Amino acid sequence: MKVEEELERLKHRIKAKLEDKKRSTAGKKYLLLVLDDEGNKMKDNDLQDIRAVLPSDDRTPVKILVTRRKSEEAPIIEGNAKEVTFEPLSFEGSLTILENSIDKKFCNIQGFEDLFDAIAKKSKGLPAAITVMAGALNYIARHSSGDWTMESALEKAAYYEKADKGVNLLISCAYEMLPGTVIQNCFWHSVQFFRKHGGVHYNELITHWIMEGNFDPFDHIEKAYKEGHSVLMELLDRGMLKIQDDNIVSMEGAALNIVDSRPRGYGGTANLGLASVFGNGEWKSLGRITQTEGMIKTLCNPKHWQKVSTLLIDGSCLSLESHDNFMDRMLELQVLAVFNPKFTSITSSLVKMDKLLVLLLRSCNLLEDIAHIKKLKTLKVLEISGASQIKSLPEELFDGMTDLQSLNLSGLEIKTLPPLSNLKKLRLLILRRCSCLNKLPSLKELINLEILYLSGASSFVRFIDPTLSFLSNIQMIDLSGTAIVRLPKFKDLPNLTQILLRDCCGIHMLPNLEQLPSLQILDLSGAITLNKFNCISMASLDDFRILDLSKTLISELPSIPSSLTELKLIGCSELLKLPCTTALKNLELLDVSNSSKLSGIEDKSFQHLTYLHYLNLSKTKVENLPSLSNLKNLRKLLLKDCSLLKNLPDLEGLTGLEVLDISGCSALKVEGNVSFEHMSRLRKLSLNRCGGMNLSEIAAKSLERMTHLQILKLSGITEDMSSISSKLTTLTNLIQLSLKDCPGLKTLPSLEALSKLEVLDLSGTAITSLAVLQKLSNLRELLLSGCSSLETLPSLEALSKLEVLDLSGTAVTSLPVLEKLSNLRELLLSRCSSLETLPSLKALIHLKVLDLSGTGIKEFPYEISELTCLRRLVLPHLREVDWGKIKRLPEDVVWGGCGISNPTEIGANDGKPFILVEGTQFFHFLNENPELQEACFKQVSFSVRPPREQANNGDNFCYSDEVMFSNYRHFSRYRKDALALEIRGFNSFPTGLEDVLKHTEYISLTDNMFMKHLSDLDAVQTGMKVKGCWLQACHKMEIIFCKERDFELGKNLEILWVSNIPNLKRLYGGKVQSMDFKYLTHLHLDCCPKLENVFPSSQFPENLEILQIRFCDNMKTVFEDEKPGKCKLSKLHTMLQFELPELTSIGITLQHLQKVKIWKCSKLESVFPSSQFPENLEILQIKFCDSMKTVFEHEKPDECKLSKLHTLLLFELPELTSIGITLQPLRKVKISKCPKLDISEERLKSEEITSHQNE
Repeated sequence: MKVEEELERLKHRIKAKLEDKKRSTAGKKYLLLVLDDEGNKMKDNDLQDIRAVLPSDDRTPVKILVTRRKSEEAPIIEGNAKEVTFEPLSFEGSLTILENSIDKKFCNIQGFEDLFDAIAKKSKGLPAAITVMAGALNYIARHSSGDWTMESALEKAAYYEKADKGVNLLISCAYEMLPGTVIQNCFWHSVQFFRKHGGVHYNELITHWIMEGNFDPFDHIEKAYKEGHSVLMELLDRGMLKIQDDNIVSMEGAALNIVDSRPRGYGGTANLGLASVFGNGEWKSLGRITQTEGMIKTLCNPKHWQKVSTLLIDGSCLSLESHDNFMDRMLELQVLAVFNPKFTSITSSLVKMDKLLVLLLRSCNLLEDIAHIKKLKTLKVLEISGASQIKSLPEELFDGMTDLQSLNLSGLEIKTLPPLSNLKKLRLLILRRCSCLNKLPSLKELINLEILYLSGASSFVRFIDPTLSFLSNIQMIDLSGTAIVRLPKFKDLPNLTQILLRDCCGIHMLPNLEQLPSLQILDLSGAITLNKFNCISMASLDDFRILDLSKTLISELPSIPSSLTELKLIGCSELLKLPCTTALKNLELLDVSNSSKLSGIEDKSFQHLTYLHYLNLSKTKVENLPSLSNLKNLRKLLLKDCSLLKNLPDLEGLTGLEVLDISGCSALKVEGNVSFEHMSRLRKLSLNRCGGMNLSEIAAKSLERMTHLQILKLSGITEDMSSISSKLTTLTNLIQLSLKDCPGLKTLPSLEALSKLEVLDLSGTAITSLAVLQKLSNLRELLLSGCSSLETLPSLEALSKLEVLDLSGTAVTSLPVLEKLSNLRELLLSRCSSLETLPSLKALIHLKVLDLSGTGIKEFPYEISELTCLRRLVLPHLREVDWGKIKRLPEDVVWGGCGISNPTEIGANDGKPFILVEGTQFFHFLNENPELQEACFKQVSFSVRPPREQANNGDNFCYSDEVMFSNYRHFSRYRKDALALEIRGFNSFPTGLEDVLKHTEYISLTDNMFMKHLSDLDAVQTGMKVKGCWLQACHKMEIIFCKERDFELGKNLEILWVSNIPNLKRLYGGKVQSMDFKYLTHLHLDCCPKLENVFPSSQFPENLEILQIRFCDNMKTVFEDEKPGKCKLSKLHTMLQFELPELTSIGITLQHLQKVKIWKCSKLESVFPSSQFPENLEILQIKFCDSMKTVFEHEKPDECKLSKLHTLLLFELPELTSIGITLQPLRKVKISKCPKLDISEERLKSEEITSHQNE
């Protein structure tokens, strides 16, 4: 439907609704139409068009109220319109709104009246600024909010200063209080969205966030939606968003002017840029959508899939049914997003969607072919990311996509792109992590390009175009992590705001940047060969804000404009002196940390840097600092490890300081009356290893005033600690306390008042008792390493939140009960030589690290088999291990101190145990201990999986003992003492298994992405001889035996079990002429929908005994044979065939069968032709075969005797007319729902005959 038609329909709907209003009021009331905040967006004729659809008679007087912000660009409304100007609120009005909006708990803060007054003044009479700031403060008051306390947040709002005058300070302050990258990205996407769109239903906004990748990676849409909803509620609570009627969300207009000064900005975090692409009214919206199981879709009747225009779906849901059948019902789709798709090529139904505007296929690591996507000529947005199997693209791929505006091909392994000359409307080109991409085609035709993102394209060397001057609309260029050596000329690019060249190690010189008037951010961090600028001055760049030259070889800086707010020179190894900063009056951040040669600072004072809030000189060689006394906005002063720093300047003027770190300043001497008492807003104080300062005296004088302090580090104090200890009780907001390596600390004061304390580090102290810890119920880390005088521990039951307990090097002889410590992640007991036993560990369900090295423990901790989160185990000196008791080994096991090398010392319980091993490090250890390896391989079988974070299915990986090793139960009576190995969930071949593979006879391969053929298991040719093989969920496998090495590995197979391999087309293929399956006795095939037959005539397994085939949708015949009467499997005694809808014949003679079960083979008309008479048949069961007409085809049925048949079961065979032969008396006969079979004619005789023909 065209936009004009849609607008016309909307007019009629508005008019009808207003007519209804008119009738209901009967002329007694005015009709008021409010167009709130629409004035600036309206065009000159809009008001006239609106009047045209309103009632025109005198019975219903109409008034229109249009609100707008003061702007020179706003249209003038002519006619009899009356203009009313609202002036900013008075100070009293602002204060009243603040007092009514803010949580009453803030009134309990000392000096709150003055802080409220300061905030009201900063609002400048703007109600929205007060509302947003109050929302941010209220959220902190009602939630645990990271580093913020109510006091520190209120003070930040009151004293906040920023150089940028374009946005109200309170709104900027509220943004800076947003925690974490995810919520910040969602906020900035919302800013971009609402700058170009009005209100939107909250479901649609969350869906935009999901599509832009703000919650990546995720394995289920439900999780992403839940996280998005949580972010939405937080932004609403903070006042950054507001919700209106019908769940419509919008943003406070005053926030839309905020400047995104992040190094990557919105353009660097967006995956699609939907807000920009559809910001011109071309597209109405995602429509009314809802989140349901595994998808987000258009809200409609579940039966009316044809009305679905928007669909976001998990790939796992899509794979549950045929792609084409599912997609064929939704040819009206405009937006389709598939996350983690399981298909290998673009489906035929997808390319039929001629209305598709947005196609997103994300994390598609199975996708190999996208050639058909060229048929989607209506696309405006296309993302195909994470398709690491795609090595090249067709030259004509984009020829017909003339409307494409956003293209994201991140993560493809392509070397170059097809021509882009037809993509004249393209605005975003995103090629992140295309590690093989070495060049781009010409970009000359991309005249509308705004974002060019090549970050992580590590092979990219050059642009074909020597200049980018034709990209007049370009806003952001990101070449971070590329191999580019020579940059094109950046000339006459009036809209370019960001150039990001992080980790571009080949760049040694920059082009001239003086002709980039809008440039705001230049990031060259990690460009380790860059040693100079090609331009002498950047002073003309009036909008320039951020310059990052960290880890470059720059020794001097060009002239920098006064607009600069952030200067980062971290790790600049050739920088000797910090140049004069007098001109940088707007500077907010200055970081020269780790610039190891920096010894001089040209400025004698930093008093001119009135907006400076962050100063980091850590690990430099400076000896003296400039004056800092006027830096009232300085929040962080970091001087860590300035080993040559001799004196501190006067710090009394730093009343707003929140973080002070002078740890490691070993040459620092105290001169005068040094005190930190005036720093009442300090939240973090680190004075570790300050050798020349009398820390006890200084800290004792200052601590009482530091009521906001959250982190206190006083490590390395050698003098008596009693004066400090007595002051600790006043620090009621303390979260982290470190008194490490303070030998003068022998007793702890009462710490009951420190109820918020989460980390307590007393390592290396002389304490002997911990009785005072009982009240610290929020403690997460208790570090006592090296407390050699500590012999006993109190009960730890009250510390239920404890995550780290470090007792290394203590004198403890026993541990208290650990049952209440279910949150414990690390238990470190190394060098506890007096500790000989462990309490029960079963309750430690989240334990990741257990270190027992150097203890007196003599027995392996067998309970670790129950600790499924354990990642690292460090063992003490052990002589014996009962391998039968070990069910699971973590990823990282350190056996170094163990003496178990003699095989006779390895015990095992009855039967051969299985051990689940994470990673391959354990096998490296076995390689280094050959005697132990030999014993293990004889007595133990293994299941190997990758570390959880590397597994194909991540957190969904199954760890239950019921499932693990279930494959081997099929092998158990055959393998006896042979080594069995399971490899599960690896993306690439797990190196380190070569030795164990040499000895493996029975192997299970489950969910391994590296498996395409059997030989991928043995790429290094270990000489393994496999007797039993289970293949399951290896989605890339199409042919099992294809190469010479495959046949070599398969020639000894006795058992082959293949299950759930959706792309398997054949068992056997390739150019090799023949393969001998002479040892194969058991063959099981399950859920292989593309498999049409099992063996060609030349590859019959002559010793096959059991054949089971189930759920193979395309299986037509089991054996391909031109002369079925001549080929006989004389040892085949059991055949089971379930749900083979296309099966029409078995294919060969099966005379020695004893047991046959056939279910749901709907096209099979008979089982045994005359040439396949099974003389030894004992049990015959046939069910649900719709086309079955006769069981036995034989010209002389009376002459055929099945003397051994004793059980016959026939169920639901609607076309069965005869059994086909005369049967001897049977032990059991059961026939049901075979309406065309006349039982009386069959003359069946049996001890037990059951017939239910009329059911």
